Amino acid sequence: MLDFGVARMIEPDTSHTTLTHHGLLVGTVAYMSPEQLSGDPDAVDTRSDIYALGVMLHELITGSLPFDVAGKPLAEAARTITHGEPAPIRTHPGIRNARIDHDLVTIVRKAMARDKESRYASAGELADDLRRLLHNQPITARPPTALYHLTRFARRNKPLALSAVATLLAVLVGLVVSSTLYFREQRAAREAQRQSALSNAVREYLIKDLLLAASPKRQGWEVKMLDVLTRAASGLSDRFKDYPEIEAEVRMDLAAAFNDLGKPADSLLHAARARDLLRTLAGPDADRTIQAVIRMAQAQSLQHDAPAAIALASEAVQRADRALPAGHTTRAWAHSALGAALLQSGRTADAIAPLRLAIAIWDTGDASVPDAIATRTWLASALLQTGDTDASLDLSRQLLTQLEQAGGPATPEALAARNNLINVLLAAQRWAEAADVAAPLPDLLVRTFPPGDQSIIFGCLTAAAAMLRVERFADAERLALQTHQLALTGFDDLHWFTEKATTALRHICARWPDRRENLWSWQQQGLRIRLMVATPDEREATANLLGEVLTLQRQAGQELTGPDVVRRLWELRDQIAPQGHGRRAVFFANLAALAAEQPLPSIAAEALDFARQSAPSAADPAAAQASIRAAQAAVHTGR
Repeated sequence: MLDFGVARMIEPDTSHTTLTHHGLLVGTVAYMSPEQLSGDPDAVDTRSDIYALGVMLHELITGSLPFDVAGKPLAEAARTITHGEPAPIRTHPGIRNARIDHDLVTIVRKAMARDKESRYASAGELADDLRRLLHNQPITARPPTALYHLTRFARRNKPLALSAVATLLAVLVGLVVSSTLYFREQRAAREAQRQSALSNAVREYLIKDLLLAASPKRQGWEVKMLDVLTRAASGLSDRFKDYPEIEAEVRMDLAAAFNDLGKPADSLLHAARARDLLRTLAGPDADRTIQAVIRMAQAQSLQHDAPAAIALASEAVQRADRALPAGHTTRAWAHSALGAALLQSGRTADAIAPLRLAIAIWDTGDASVPDAIATRTWLASALLQTGDTDASLDLSRQLLTQLEQAGGPATPEALAARNNLINVLLAAQRWAEAADVAAPLPDLLVRTFPPGDQSIIFGCLTAAAAMLRVERFADAERLALQTHQLALTGFDDLHWFTEKATTALRHICARWPDRRENLWSWQQQGLRIRLMVATPDEREATANLLGEVLTLQRQAGQELTGPDVVRRLWELRDQIAPQGHGRRAVFFANLAALAAEQPLPSIAAEALDFARQSAPSAADPAAAQASIRAAQAAVHTGR
C-alpha cells in the first residue's frame, strides 16, 4: 500500500488522511526482471513472475537480495539489475559455512536468468523442480550426466550407497591414529551437523512453507499470498527453535510483508517477537533491534493507536540517537516514524522538527529512497495543517516532479505523490488545479496496480473528491461507485474503505440534484457502518456523523431532526442488523446511546435490551460488552 491519502468531502483539511508506507522502491525494483525494467510492457509475461520468485529464493537462502539497490536512484538500480551479475550463492557471506545443495543454486540461477527464454516457463515447472530436489531426484535444470544421476541415485538408495562408502571408510579409519585429530574431527562434525540442520530448516521453510504452499494442489487455484504467509508464520518458533537469529530475521521480513498487505496486527506480532529475540542476541541498542521497534511503531500507527506509536517511536529515537552515528539511516527512519505518529495524533507542530531532521539525514545520502519520500509527504501535510500552505504546495509539487522525472508518471511512488498533491490542493481550495492533477490518476492507477489493490481505492476516492469540487458529478459518482465495489469485493461491508466510499457517495448525492433521491440510502449505509464498528471512545465521532447526516439532508432540501434519524434507524433495525449478525449487539448498544442523547428514552431502553439479548452471539464479545456498559451509562444519565 502506498503513501496515499483520501480526501475528505466536507472540510478542506485532508492531510490527516494521508497514509504512508515504507519499503516501496526497493521492494518493487529489487524484484523486477530485466524486461520489466526495460519499460516495454509487451516483453513482460509470466516469466517475469518466475524471476521475482527466483529473487525470493536467493533472499531467503542468503539473507540478502541478489542486487544491492537500496538507496540507489531508480535509473542506477535498473542498470545494476539489467547488466550486473549477482554474487555466487555458494560463496555469499550471508550463508557462512552452511552446505548449500548445488541443485538449489541451479534452480535459483535458472529462475533468475537474465534471458527470460532461459527461465522456467511457468510456476508449475519451478515447483516441480523444487519437489524433485526435496525427493533427491534429478532436476530438469541440470544436464542429465551419468555422474549427476549416480549422485542422485545414491541419495535415493542410501542403504546400498552407505554400504559401499562404509567399506571405504573402514580402510580410512584405520589410518586415523591421532586422538587429537579424532577429537578435532568430532568437533567439526558437530558443527557441520548443526550447519546442515540449519540449512535444511531454512530450505524446508523456504520450499515447503512458502513456495510449495502456494501450489494449487494444496490450497486451490485461488490461493492468496496472505494465506500462504499466515500459514508459514504459524510454526516459526518450532522450526527455528535452535536458531533464534534466523527466526528474528524471518519475523522481521514477515512484519514488513504483513505491513504491506494491510495487516498491522500481524505485523506488530512478528515485529514484537523479533525485537525480543534481537534484544537477547544483540542488545537493546543494536541497529536491528531498533529497527524492530520502529516496525512496531508503524504497525501501531496503521492500527490508529497514536499513543502507542508515539511511545515506541520515541524509544527508537532515544536509542538510535544514543547508539548510532549521526548520519545513520536508522536514525532517520526513527525520527520519521516519530514525526508521523505525532502528526497522526494531532500534534502537528511537534511533528515538524523530527520530520525535518529525518530529511536532513537522508539528504546526506540518497534523498530518493522510499522512506525519504514518505517523510517529505508527512512534512507537506504538517506544513499545511500549521497554515503554511505555500510551503506545503511547493514541497508536494517538487516531490511529484522529482519522481516522475526519475521513473515516469506510472510508478507507484509518483502516483502516491500525485495523490498527495491533490489532497494539498483540495485543502488549499484550489479546486480547478486539483481536478486537473486528478484527471489522469484513475487510469494510471489501473495500469500500474493489480485489480483490487488498495492504492486504487485511495487514489480513486481522492480523484472523486476533486471532481466533486468542480461539480463534475458524473465523474465523481463513477469513481466513488468503483471504489465502493472494490471495497466490498476485497474487504467487507463494514471495512474502513467501504465507509470512506459510502461517505463520498453521500456527499455526491447531497450536491447533485439528479441523485437527491438516493441520498437517504447512502446516509443509512454510513450510519449502519458507524454504529456497528464504533467503540465507546468514538461516541463523539458518532455524534458528529449524525450532525453531518442532518447537514446533508438540509443541503438536499430534506429537513430531518436527530430524533427523526434515530426513529428511522429503529424502524429498519432488523434489516440493518438482522438476527445472528456478529455485530448486532454493538449496533444496538450504540443505537441505545445515540437515542439517549436525543433524547428518546423508550427507544434507548429497548435498544439496550436488544443489545443484551444479542451479546451471547457477538463476533467480538469483549467489544460487545464494552459497548453495552457504555450504553447503560448513557441511558442511565439520559445522554
